[in-house]
Amino acid sequence: MTPSVLPGRFQNISRKKLLLIDADECFGASLKQALAQAHYDVDWERDYAGAIQRARHTPYSLVLMDDHWTGIAVTDLIRQVLPPHQPQVIVYGTAFIDAEEKEYLAAGASGFLTKLTDDISSLLIKIISLTARDATLH
Repeated sequence: MTPSVLPGRFQNISRKKLLLIDADECFGASLKQALAQAHYDVDWERDYAGAIQRARHTPYSLVLMDDHWTGIAVTDLIRQVLPPHQPQVIVYGTAFIDAEEKEYLAAGASGFLTKLTDDISSLLIKIISLTARDATLH
């Protein structure tokens, strides 16, 4: 059952401005659609340079990013999307690696989520859980 058919269940996350950074066309499109159904206002960037520019000019409350990039380290990307608005940053990837998670958190990320490319629903539930309990998001 999609969130859009559960009226009122997602009112506490309505209209949170979110930047999704993912180069994977299929996964990114699916995640963007799922997030929009859960009442997130989603901008999607497929390249890190565009994402950095958007993050500097738009006050996002949340940035979701994939952990695989060519041309930039994930820790550098985290540091560059934080200023000036200081959004919550959540990194997701297909494998959980403790050392990488520690590096991401040290760079300013709020958390790391493991994704299964064929299970967007589980990732969406984890995102909702992390963002709903953070009272600083608007």
